[in-house]
Amino acid sequence: MKLLWILAGIRTEFLTKLISALSFFGEEMFAMTMLLSIYWCINKGLAYRIGFTYFFSGLGAQTLKVVFRVPRPWVRDPLFTPVESALDTATGYSFPSCHTQSAAAIFGTLMFHFTKAWQRIICFVLILFIGFSRMYMGVHTPEDVAAALVFTFAVIWITDRIADSRPKTDDYFMTVILVVIAAVCTGYVYYLYSAGIVEDEYLNDICKMMGAALAFAASFCLETKYIKFSVRCGHWWMQPVKLIAGAGVLMGLRSGLKILLGTSPAASALRYFAMIIWAMLIYPMIIAAIQKRKGVCDETDKLEC
Repeated sequence: MKLLWILAGIRTEFLTKLISALSFFGEEMFAMTMLLSIYWCINKGLAYRIGFTYFFSGLGAQTLKVVFRVPRPWVRDPLFTPVESALDTATGYSFPSCHTQSAAAIFGTLMFHFTKAWQRIICFVLILFIGFSRMYMGVHTPEDVAAALVFTFAVIWITDRIADSRPKTDDYFMTVILVVIAAVCTGYVYYLYSAGIVEDEYLNDICKMMGAALAFAASFCLETKYIKFSVRCGHWWMQPVKLIAGAGVLMGLRSGLKILLGTSPAASALRYFAMIIWAMLIYPMIIAAIQKRKGVCDETDKLEC
């Protein structure tokens, strides 16, 4: 808590607004936007690698939260005051930091993908900044951030080792691991919830991640085997159009299904499953159909997952 008190003492209105705005890089919507931008428009293989790392580490981080059940800093020290604007995204237990995990999963994977030093440095700085921002705003301790970094980089390393060691004819091995981990983590959190140890918000969070992870696994298998859409377009201006159209439907599903289905854990799992199925399977089918009509060549990027 000492470091958090020091950071609280240097807060200014401008610095707080700046760091609060930039901390968006660690939020769910940024992660989804980044992943889908790469998937739809840049490199499918890289997007799949990011996706596997993100879901492996996300499922693990949310499970660790309910395993350790560490209170937030202001609960541990009632005299401490966090940045009020950060409280909306700082619900539940504190350890580890899921914002840091999310940023590390995306930018850490990119860091290992890039070959130029300046690109790797930018990714590393962004990861450290997200961790720092959570401490500056008083919603996480250094232990929360450090654990998220160590855990996520370990997941990246293990994921890379598994993917690189598998023969290219066995591309679906990673999906089996993801499905098993999603089932085990969700089952464990459900056990804690049914025993009255954790509240329904934690079950809701893990169900969201489970639904998205299962949809990702299914989409990976079906898209790589049957659809094989290309990230390329006939004209450069079609890329932003493709991105805006796909993201617009995705946001509509995110809001509309919440109203239609409600916010129960089962509804949340179904909502996130439908969102990722749209983004990574149905929309690529539409893209592939349009490309076939227009004669766009098949994707030539080598899948690395």
